Amino acid sequence: MEEWGSHWFDFDKYRGPGQAMALRSVLHMPKDKTLLVILPTGEGKSLLYQALAVQENKKTIAVVVPTVALAYDQQNSLPEIEELKTKNNHAYVGGKDEKNASIPTSIPTGEQGLLFAAPESFVGSLRNPLVKAAKNGNLGAVVVDEAHLVYAWGSDFRSDYQKLAALISELRSKAPEGKNPKIICLSATVDTESLETLNSLFSYGEESISIISSARLRPELDIWVTPPVNSEERKNRVLEALRYLPRPAILYVTEQEEA
Repeated sequence: MEEWGSHWFDFDKYRGPGQAMALRSVLHMPKDKTLLVILPTGEGKSLLYQALAVQENKKTIAVVVPTVALAYDQQNSLPEIEELKTKNNHAYVGGKDEKNASIPTSIPTGEQGLLFAAPESFVGSLRNPLVKAAKNGNLGAVVVDEAHLVYAWGSDFRSDYQKLAALISELRSKAPEGKNPKIICLSATVDTESLETLNSLFSYGEESISIISSARLRPELDIWVTPPVNSEERKNRVLEALRYLPRPAILYVTEQEEA
């Protein structure tokens, strides 16, 4: 696997044992399963769907991201290798320009490759193209990035996160035998409620989702609280606190003139 990574992605070693284990699992998982990968922030979850796009070359890899900014960020950070290139944008935002407008026609053929979009787009304007891709056997995987948001946001103000379950079920039912898309959920933090929600919505048949976890303890924030004081005393206390803070630091203020 190290030689594989060096050949395609120009790295000599993994960021940690969790990334190595996750990559092996993602590339070799059965197509009729759902996999949840829990890796700490900064451990390289993006490598997983980039590698999938190389493995499933000429197939669409649909990656659900929470924001437009993150879609563009993932697009801009893709390595310059031939297998990841496409005539379209990788980030889909409505039909914003000509490259976005041609994305729906490239999904069913698999020419799109990696595709980053919000859940609202996948269950809305991109639903039919994804179903066609599944029918054609050209949908390699559906990846839900920041998967804890399916519970945290999907049960409240962004219900389309949980509507993904109906979409994924339809995609699985339309795919030819042996060509089901892999379903992969990625997150750095998954609590009990999130796990139960993901298992309920995305498991296949009677089997629970498989889990690869390399979570580790991280330092908690220090919180300093002081009773209400006058503005001069408050300023002095802020300056005192700054003497103990690591550098660089950011100080937030409520009024522009305070800056």
